[in-house]
Amino acid sequence: MAEPGPVRYAAVQGGGRVAYRVAGAHGPAFVYIGGSASHQELLWEEPGFRRLYGGLGDIARVVTVDRRGTGLSDPLPTEASVQTHIDDVMAVLDAEGLTAASLSGTSDAARVAVAFAVLHPERVERLILFGTSASAIHMLEPARLVAFRRLIESAWGEGRMVQMWAPSRLGDARFQAWAGRYERGCASPGQALKMMELASSIDVSDELARVSVPTLVMHRRDDALTPVADGREVAAKIPGATFYELRGTDTFTFSQDPELIRDEVATFLVGHRSGGRRSRVFVAVLFTDIVGSTRLAAQLGDERWTELLSAWGRSRA
Repeated sequence: MAEPGPVRYAAVQGGGRVAYRVAGAHGPAFVYIGGSASHQELLWEEPGFRRLYGGLGDIARVVTVDRRGTGLSDPLPTEASVQTHIDDVMAVLDAEGLTAASLSGTSDAARVAVAFAVLHPERVERLILFGTSASAIHMLEPARLVAFRRLIESAWGEGRMVQMWAPSRLGDARFQAWAGRYERGCASPGQALKMMELASSIDVSDELARVSVPTLVMHRRDDALTPVADGREVAAKIPGATFYELRGTDTFTFSQDPELIRDEVATFLVGHRSGGRRSRVFVAVLFTDIVGSTRLAAQLGDERWTELLSAWGRSRA
């Protein structure tokens, strides 16, 4: 399992800094675009996240990113839009000297990945989209918006967002304590509301048919935030996309079956599952032609000839 390096900062053209980390140094570049709540230090503290993305670091150069407005990155600019986050991703690619990379994201971050791939297809090798939809149509339902907003305003930082992001972990005291720290670290309540509003505004319905790179869409069957039908629709509208349905309820990639997701993504990226670094052994073979060996062997006999060869080999070891 690859360990993440220190937090780095990429300068965005026009101003602003984006925080990111790199795990693994070899293989194809894989960029995970953090969600509307993200934190480069707290994410890597969570065991499931480490198993998934650190595991991918065994076969890929994994780059994990906090978009502006969340985590260790700068706040959102005054006039923020999907272009803001496209610029964030571009800044990280340029900072790492990556001419192209596979992009991955969950929910609205997946929509950012789609928008980036359509606008800059030459910089994208593959797309891996998780728990997403073409737009936030279900989040925009009045009752859900009110519930989401009230939860942020009244309980942000207590870990109660788990009921929306990772309901399978309700009752897991360790995970919920981590989730509370995660919320507090990701953003203030006011900033979290701004990120929610921006996430709700990103719509790539018209862009899906223009995606020109291999795409894997993954979605949990009973996702509590985004219906699985939305994921199927995304896959159906992207030319040649593969849809993979998983069991479970969570929007977080890493809170349920992280090894399963790691292996499916690894297979999509490089054609085989991640299973740790493969070791190589280099062997030098020396061939020697002894002049007159046939005649000498006949004179000495098989037993004496074998002893002589063994002694000669040991002298050169």
